Amino acid sequence: MKRLTLASFCLLFLAGCATTRTPSRQETAPPPKAQEPMFSQAGGFYRSTKSDEHALVVEGKAMVLSGATVTKEGGNAAVFIDRQGSLTISRSQITTNGNGADAILAQAGAKVHASDMQCITQGDGSAVMVNDHAVLDVKGGTFLSQGTGSPVLRNQGTTSISRAMLTSSHAPVICMVEGTLSIQRGSIKAENGPVIQMEGKPMEISLDHVAMTSGEELFAIDGGDTVVTMTVTQQDLEGTITVHGGATLNLILKDHSTYRGLVKVAEGCAAHISVDETSTFLTEEGSSPTTITPL
Repeated sequence: MKRLTLASFCLLFLAGCATTRTPSRQETAPPPKAQEPMFSQAGGFYRSTKSDEHALVVEGKAMVLSGATVTKEGGNAAVFIDRQGSLTISRSQITTNGNGADAILAQAGAKVHASDMQCITQGDGSAVMVNDHAVLDVKGGTFLSQGTGSPVLRNQGTTSISRAMLTSSHAPVICMVEGTLSIQRGSIKAENGPVIQMEGKPMEISLDHVAMTSGEELFAIDGGDTVVTMTVTQQDLEGTITVHGGATLNLILKDHSTYRGLVKVAEGCAAHISVDETSTFLTEEGSSPTTITPL
């Protein structure tokens, strides 16, 4: 199993989590207006080739889309939801091919419900989904990022994902900054980089019966303010876990979960592992001392 130096870890973080996005307008935006009447449409084609605009914008209103196609060439997001807007989108396709072109960007109290989607980003610094203090609910679908520094999800809000396939070619699949993340079933594949990279404020993550494939690290935690509480249920985890920069990991294994791999905890950091009677936690030779307690 590969060893990751601190220098290469930092490079991974910069490449994997730095996405080019529309700046958050939480502090500068005027108070949100009352939500406009719902707009519903089946089908539809939305396209933008200009770098200073989004292909589809939902602000302060509710929109329902099914069977739509959204394409974005150049920078900026394909779908932008802001000012407590609400988007329910299903059986639709979103693709971007420019640098800094996220597929879905939700911020400032927005709500997104996406089901059975196919979303692909091809440019560098282009996340498939960005949750910037919003609520994101994903059920089913395929989500693929192909560019350098392009995670599938960058999260600093409340996100739930079930029965979806997430794949990243050249970045961590998930970059957690803060908030909560819940993933049930489905699969996560990191071809290069960790499956989940965590750096920021305290956060909570729950994984339930998710198939995971790691190209390098399984989980990477960094930063003195980063306190991660991760609960895994019916999970088979294998790979390297690194904890750096004063971070703390609280990992809870339950309901027939297993972990096998190398745990690397830097000086000044902590990893606390809780294991119920049905689960196992096995470390490889060279792992750092770790606190393990029964549930």
